Amino acid sequence: SSMNLRKRIHEIERRAGIAIVAVTRTRAGHLRLMLPCGRFVVASSTPSCPFAIQHIVSDIRRAQQQGGRHAH
Repeated sequence: SSMNLRKRIHEIERRAGIAIVAVTRTRAGHLRLMLPCGRFVVASSTPSCPFAIQHIVSDIRRAQQQGGRHAH
């Protein structure tokens, strides 16, 4: 449900220490989380298990760190 998703997004934001700018769905049904730095990370449509959430948080941190530099 969307309520459940909102709760998970909030948890991801809390753990990553950022505000997710937008959440959209890809054609494959994954979630695309737009970050303040202008990058985005793609997550499975149901990042329900703690491990999945932690994985997304790691992706966000990596994207944020790369945000200031040019990607190679």
